[in-house]
Amino acid sequence: MTSDPRELERRLRGARGQPRLRALLELAASLWDKNPAEAVRRAGDAATLARRLNDPGGLARATLELGRGQSRLGEYDAARATLHEAVRLHEHVHDDLGLARSWMGLGTVRSNLGELPQALEAHFAAQTLFERVRSDWFLSACLNNLGIVYQRLDDQTTAMNYSLRALRLATGAGNTVVQIAATNNVGNVAMEMERHEEALSYQTQALHLARVHGSPYNEIVALTNLGILHGRLGQFPQALTHLGHAEELAGAASDLDNLIEVHAELGHIHQQSGQLPDALRAYARALHLVGRMGDFYLEARLHLRRGDTLMRLHDPAGAQEALHRALHLAGRVGADVIASGAHRSLSDLHEQTGDPGRALTHLREHLRLTDALGRADAERRSAVRLIEHETERSRQVAAEQRELLRQLSLARPDRAGDAERQASQAGLDALTGLPDRRALEGRLHAAFEAARARLQPLAVAVLAPETPTPLTGAPADDLRRVLAGHLRDRLRRCDTLTRLDDGTFALLLPDTPPDGALILCGRLRDGVRALRGTPLPARVTLGVGLCTDTGCAHPEDMLDRAAQLLYAARAAGPDRVATDFSAGAQPAEGGGPRRGRAPLKNI
Repeated sequence: MTSDPRELERRLRGARGQPRLRALLELAASLWDKNPAEAVRRAGDAATLARRLNDPGGLARATLELGRGQSRLGEYDAARATLHEAVRLHEHVHDDLGLARSWMGLGTVRSNLGELPQALEAHFAAQTLFERVRSDWFLSACLNNLGIVYQRLDDQTTAMNYSLRALRLATGAGNTVVQIAATNNVGNVAMEMERHEEALSYQTQALHLARVHGSPYNEIVALTNLGILHGRLGQFPQALTHLGHAEELAGAASDLDNLIEVHAELGHIHQQSGQLPDALRAYARALHLVGRMGDFYLEARLHLRRGDTLMRLHDPAGAQEALHRALHLAGRVGADVIASGAHRSLSDLHEQTGDPGRALTHLREHLRLTDALGRADAERRSAVRLIEHETERSRQVAAEQRELLRQLSLARPDRAGDAERQASQAGLDALTGLPDRRALEGRLHAAFEAARARLQPLAVAVLAPETPTPLTGAPADDLRRVLAGHLRDRLRRCDTLTRLDDGTFALLLPDTPPDGALILCGRLRDGVRALRGTPLPARVTLGVGLCTDTGCAHPEDMLDRAAQLLYAARAAGPDRVATDFSAGAQPAEGGGPRRGRAPLKNI
């Protein structure tokens, strides 16, 4: 199978029947993030051909690709209906992977429509199915999408955890598109958490990856995010430069969805920097494009921003017209957040123009909607918790079923792969002889609970070998074996070194204060330098991310945070140790959880 659209176009010439259907489906999938309009056209052709061939499986796949393309074009209502049909068709043909992808696409569309609990439900259904069929490739995309939903739910901690898990899994599975998207999303969440240095590091890395791998969509997103970040930091020239470049790329790619977002952000940057006429022109361009999409929610939001800008320009008539337009559109789509903001602005406007009666009327409506939004948010969070609880129960049942099947397969008289199976049963990695991730999870849980109960410190590190050029195959395996033995020989008996699925190593350091863990990690890093000159295939350095915050909600959060810090260390350069505290800082009395974090430290 090829993903080169030119090769697929060549295969289409003269193809008939099933070969033509397969080429159309592959072409639609390959064009999804490059030319969504053409992807929709090809998916429609595939659906027509599948019906003619009486191929239910082909029709299900074509319907999925059609829904994905419609979603990328911003045609969310159409995409929702199409993906519901894709779910039904994949259930009919018993295709679990296609069904999971359909649920994931539906979750993305529902998230874009603001239906966040329903979006979580769809993504959780997809996650369970991806885990059942063991597809890390698509599971990484699903986890990334869950991070986006939680970000929109304003749960930044959970959003960061999902985005980091997605990044780690996508990197291990070689899913470049999700790796770039997850890098972008980690940067976005860091920006929302006001960790601006980390946000800049991740978003710059996302831009680099998008350019290297030729993903115009992700390049536009990365440039837009960098523009937003620089705008928040008050660095308006840099913000305008990034957004201007994103505008050029989105226009060249006919990427309407991102182009509107860029114009909206350009308007916001101009408004922040006091360039109000330029802000109005940017909003006007965005509104012109929104009219082609029929997205009333986005149009209402833009009219609200335009109305606030006109108020600052002392144009009460124009401001009143824009704000009433925002109210009207918000009412059509039930966007109470926008309606509340419009009422508040209208109240200010009428107060400025000497009409206290109307000002009071709009203020009362703003307060009423604010109260209703608060109650709706509480109900939504309750619904989310219920969905999470039910999903976790379903996943536990699915995990038990997978474990039962695994044990049954081990009981069969099959001698092939005995060493690997025995190592797996013993909780060991067959390559290095170290404990594997499953063994780590048990020890991490126990150490985490002990640290919390006894107010003792705990440190978790993720370590990764770094070479001037990437290694694969036997050289990479040789490096990991040598490094595993080298690190293991320099640890205490109470420490646990494990090899993770993505080729990195995790280190559990119980009863170890932050400064002591930092010193140990520094020694390990320095010791790896001695491996240079040995018969290894390349000079080796070590990158380390170190987490010492037992105030995390779950043990896995410490591991995810350490992985995030490793990524930041790599972004800062080779041979670095990145920590979540400043050297010399002490934890809370008794070694318990520390509140707040110092800036990222690289050594």
